[in-house]
Amino acid sequence: MAKHPTQESWARRPNEEDMPITFLVNRAGPKGHEAQIILSHDVEGGYVHFARGRSVKCPKGPCEHCKANSERRWRGYCVCANARNRELTLVELTAAAMKPIDIYFRQHRTLRGALLTTKRIPEKPNGRLYATIVESAQAITSYPAVPSVRSLLRKLWGLPKDPDANGDVQRKIREADDDTNSQTA
Repeated sequence: MAKHPTQESWARRPNEEDMPITFLVNRAGPKGHEAQIILSHDVEGGYVHFARGRSVKCPKGPCEHCKANSERRWRGYCVCANARNRELTLVELTAAAMKPIDIYFRQHRTLRGALLTTKRIPEKPNGRLYATIVESAQAITSYPAVPSVRSLLRKLWGLPKDPDANGDVQRKIREADDDTNSQTA
C-alpha cells in the first residue's frame, strides 16, 4: 500500500503496488491444463515451498521453511491464453513438464505462440505433470503483449520489485514476434 502523501495529489491511475494482480495462477488439475497459447517469451521459475496453503518463494540460502524440512520444489510460470476462450492466466509448470518445453525453446528461440497442453499421469491432483508443446496455427499477433512473469510473481509473493527490470519486456516480445513471423513467411 502506498504511503500517505504529504501534499494533495491527483492521479489517473493507482500506483503499481496498489493495483491487484489480475492474472489467476492456473495450476494443473487431475486432468492437466486445457490447451493454452503461450504468450510469454520463456518460462520464469524458481524453487518454492508449499506453506500456509500457498507457494512461497525460497530465497537464496536456507530459509525458515528449509529449516523446518518443508519440501522444496521447482515451479515455472508463463502467461498463457486459453485456446478455447482466450482467458489469460499465469500457468504453473513442474520440473517434470519442462523437458519438451526446453527442447521447443531451443529450436524456436521463443515459446510465444506455441500451443501447450499438459496431462497428469495418473489422473490425480498430485500425479506427475507431462507437457506437449507444438507450433500453433493461431496468429499470435492477435494476442496482447504481456507483463513480465517475474514482476507478476514478485507481486504475488510479496517480494520487492526486480532491480533488473528495465522496461524492455515489450521489445523482447516484438523481437520474438518478428522472429516467429519471419520463420513462417
